[in-house]
Amino acid sequence: MLRHLLQFSGLLLLCAGLLGLLSLPVVSGAPPAQLPPTGVFAEALGEANLRAGPGIEYPVLGQIATGTRYQVIARHELVPWLLIAYPPAPDGQAWVFTDLVTLSAPLTQVPYISSTVVVGGSATAVTPRATVAGLIQTPTPTATLPAVARVYVEADAEINVRFGPGVDYPRIGQIQPGERFPVVSRHALYPWLLIEYPAAPEGVGWVFADVVRIIGDVYSLPVITIEQVAWPTLTPTPPFVVTAVPPWPVANQDSSSTAPASAVNLPALGDSILRYLLDLGFVPEEDRLASLFLLDLASGQSISLGRGIAYSGMSLIKIPILLEFYRQADRPADALQAEIITNTMICSGNHTANALLSLLGNGDVFAGTAQVTDTLHKLGLTDTFLVAPFKLGDEPVENRPVVTPRTSADQSRTEPDPFNQMTPEDLGWLLGAIYQCAADGNGPLQEVFPGNFTPTECRQIILAMSRNQINVLTEAGVPAGTRVAHKHGWIDDTHGDAAIVFTPGGDFVLVMALHQPQWLPYEVSWPAMAEITRMIYNAYNPGAPLDAIHPETVDETCRLEGNPLLDELQRWELPPID
Repeated sequence: MLRHLLQFSGLLLLCAGLLGLLSLPVVSGAPPAQLPPTGVFAEALGEANLRAGPGIEYPVLGQIATGTRYQVIARHELVPWLLIAYPPAPDGQAWVFTDLVTLSAPLTQVPYISSTVVVGGSATAVTPRATVAGLIQTPTPTATLPAVARVYVEADAEINVRFGPGVDYPRIGQIQPGERFPVVSRHALYPWLLIEYPAAPEGVGWVFADVVRIIGDVYSLPVITIEQVAWPTLTPTPPFVVTAVPPWPVANQDSSSTAPASAVNLPALGDSILRYLLDLGFVPEEDRLASLFLLDLASGQSISLGRGIAYSGMSLIKIPILLEFYRQADRPADALQAEIITNTMICSGNHTANALLSLLGNGDVFAGTAQVTDTLHKLGLTDTFLVAPFKLGDEPVENRPVVTPRTSADQSRTEPDPFNQMTPEDLGWLLGAIYQCAADGNGPLQEVFPGNFTPTECRQIILAMSRNQINVLTEAGVPAGTRVAHKHGWIDDTHGDAAIVFTPGGDFVLVMALHQPQWLPYEVSWPAMAEITRMIYNAYNPGAPLDAIHPETVDETCRLEGNPLLDELQRWELPPID
């Protein structure tokens, strides 16, 4: 299921995908022996089998080993096999898999062959695994074409290069405006062109003809009539759903064998969530993508989907801001501080978030952001940061030089805010640490900052997030009355939610981020996050599943009057989080 998500290795891409569909009998084409010398030689990496045709279905004619070089006669147009001069073979030539040899010069000097030349005639031919009649038609003998193609495509805008001739195939790269690539062949049934694309594992890819400028006579190209390009059958590396590892040493456990097992099969659940996201069009290698972190709070086991991608921190970064407040605090919030915190966490007020940052920085809002980021990084959460205050509409921002920190996450895919970034995994581990602190006073917060956090302070953070009730996103994916401690956030192109969810079958942390360039529709993202939450809730509570999500209308006006959090934040006496 994951095989069509990421870049494919050389062996998987065209060899496993196209080879099984190619027509193997001999078809018309110029005899390779008539081709001029290429000046390119191949030498085996260790040992390599030589075969009668371009595929492992053909008989072995011999072997070559490191230390002897053989002239390359031609390369196959669609599969990564080379035809080399091999005197012991019946016709003095044989096929070798490209990845098993080193070359003395670039393959661009070697002409293509679109037909499958089986050396030794019928004596060495084998029955093909699959025959597609008329797979390749050559108006002119393709083998006589020069290495430099006579037809090119050029992009006027950013376009996708795909594994096969259709938008349903995975993207393997992009062409930027002004870039030009040689065209290998054209499809007979669909307006797609196969181009030389060095960035792909096999050096070729497909582009939609209507979105490129074609330079040269496209009708002089060989024609491909194959109707479907098979995707690889092996799981690519790395997988999209992975087991996450905490950024700090696992404490209070004698060994991993003593840790309790998770109540659910997290990898299987992750695969189900991934299938759901794919159905919605959130594809890992596309511009519209999503990431998710799920932590089982009983076992400490976790999974990540789409890890290592930076997203704009939005209002989710207000969780670390509140954490820093309690790291510095040694007494309950006063009335003004309680109002600022309530507005920040419930109404998602940016002006009050800046006021809180100013308080943390002793009047300097930038010093406050530095404190927040420093605390995160000391915890090992180095892909999340805040280095500037929130922008308030058209109000001018203090002109102070600020540099975007470089992180290990991909900081280009989603074009995140240069001053406010996060990864779902970072925020998920942070929520897990807050939960552990609130439950028993142990965990990374106490270990990294001894004496700075008490269970009561951590419960205050969870309480503040529990009072954030908007009836959509994570809240809409659990039964009414289920405790959800979360902070939501959204901007034009990115929506997210970071939550601790308390359920009868087990508590879990769930952090989600969905992205679509320029504008992500709320009617897509909000129900999607609710449905993902419902899937997880039902996995934890199979005896009492929730039949459907229940989103409600979000009140455009946030009212704080009478909110119990205003008084609760001014008291230390709080019951356990259970």
